[in-house]
Amino acid sequence: MLPIIQFDPATMSLLYDAQLIGGLDGGGPIQQAVAAVTQGRSDEAIAILASIDDDRTFNRGLQMVSAIWHEKRHFLDFVFSNYGAFRFRQFVEMYANMPLILREGQEAGKIHVPLEIYADPVRSAVAKVENPSAHLATLASVLTRRRKMIERDRAQEQTRFGRLELGGEAQLECMAFLAQLDFVGTYFGEEGIRRFYGSLFDAGQFAAKYLSLIETAGRLGVVQGDVTAEDAITIDPSLLECILFASLQTDYFGASAPGYAATSYPAERFAAISVELTQSGKLPQPGAPPLTPEDCWELVDQACRTIFGESIEGAIARDLALFRAQTVDKMRGNIPPALETMLEDYLGLRERMLEEFREDPGKFIFSARFTSDLADRLQPNYVMAASGGDLGDPPPGYHLIMGYDHEKGTAGGQDLPYRKWWWACAPTHQAAGAAPDRLGFANPSVWYSVMDFYAPTAKLLMNGRRLRTLIGPELLFAQQRLTNDFQIEIEIYPSFAFPDETLPVEVFYYYYGTDRLKCDMSSVPLTRPEGVAINPWTLRRWPGLARHMITTLGDHDFAYFTFVRDWSPWVISSAAYDEIRPLMA
Repeated sequence: MLPIIQFDPATMSLLYDAQLIGGLDGGGPIQQAVAAVTQGRSDEAIAILASIDDDRTFNRGLQMVSAIWHEKRHFLDFVFSNYGAFRFRQFVEMYANMPLILREGQEAGKIHVPLEIYADPVRSAVAKVENPSAHLATLASVLTRRRKMIERDRAQEQTRFGRLELGGEAQLECMAFLAQLDFVGTYFGEEGIRRFYGSLFDAGQFAAKYLSLIETAGRLGVVQGDVTAEDAITIDPSLLECILFASLQTDYFGASAPGYAATSYPAERFAAISVELTQSGKLPQPGAPPLTPEDCWELVDQACRTIFGESIEGAIARDLALFRAQTVDKMRGNIPPALETMLEDYLGLRERMLEEFREDPGKFIFSARFTSDLADRLQPNYVMAASGGDLGDPPPGYHLIMGYDHEKGTAGGQDLPYRKWWWACAPTHQAAGAAPDRLGFANPSVWYSVMDFYAPTAKLLMNGRRLRTLIGPELLFAQQRLTNDFQIEIEIYPSFAFPDETLPVEVFYYYYGTDRLKCDMSSVPLTRPEGVAINPWTLRRWPGLARHMITTLGDHDFAYFTFVRDWSPWVISSAAYDEIRPLMA
């Protein structure tokens, strides 16, 4: 799928490509609605959607606006849950180690990426790594261990219902999907839900990602309602939401007390809680009145006390306290001030959420309460992107996160405005004047500095350039900065040099809501299903192909800067693809 809306755990930020959204047929109102719901003005977003008469435009708008709701749920869970904090800590450790990594890279003149190579004898031999420092070897081992934990968590398990993914990633997605579905149902009713499902790009893939866990929970007897219904709208998700929320409160610091279970894997918590509930005899039998949300919460919380020796609230509080004591306090004074402020911001928001949770846990757990009482208050830092590069400066009220400004030049006395553009920008005063009950970070500017340097550099060091990012050139910028500013050559292991992804051309017909497109090379018209989609890394992977594309665009200064600027995917005709295919080698 096209990367249009995304939550970034490395920066705890919500990103959306305003340029791609605005370029859709009828995309202006959709872009306005997305901006409104991102900034906590859901009533305005709903009114904009309701004013759209064209069915296809409305359906695309519903998908994108509700996707912001989905990503806001991710923001909540990555800040508040133990599993989310674990995922964030992997980046924190990279940020904290960055000065030493760069110093050692400068001494050696190069860094091999991904850093895990330094803990892998086979890849070290292939890459001809010579005498890695003890620090790099230790860090590489830590990164390898964390990656294997996440891979194990995301692995599909063989169950009597088939192979299923039940781990933390699947649970986060299920919670976000339930929040998204509740948003659609609350504001647009069953007709809105029908249109939501009916306008999905790939219903099968969607079901595999979001509905399989719900169906499994139904077979285990911990979902109230008919989970086999085609639209999956007849279920009462309250019990499942309690189990998922409890399963995400994993234990990374040891058991709460001797004799009790402890696990750092959400899938194991999910299984243990589900079995305890089904064997307790406390779940309602067929025909009995359904459990209230409060009943569900009490049952699941008691199950956690029985299995793990502590309440759900206790598990969160203990993880938060140990995160502070064993990570943040030990780093204090040894990391740059900006990172200290970022960590205090993160823990401060988590502590504030915990205070509210103790008073009213329901709004953090149940999708209906998330919709009515919490989502608009959640205001993560957000970034507005333009994958194709937007000429000039960012819009008023926004400051530059990533862009390009060539040394000002002239030709024949004329300015060359096509040499300056932005790819990503953020609001200048996001926290200023915010409502007192806003739930967001107090120091957005510090997080934006992390976005500018620490996060892209950490992603590059951890994953090479294989990671797909919404801000297309951020990994290339990170690599060039290390080379130009720190004199560090980056040697990327071949299998991590480029993202391994293909885009079906049908995605573009779907998003643009049309049966006709235009070839980005020749401008000839394309009729569905004709054409080939080319991702931006493909265009840059082979120098001969890049030169050919610049020549096709006119082979002049403007053509060169247009190619450099545009990190959006291209759609070209089959004939054009046949023309460039020999250059892709």
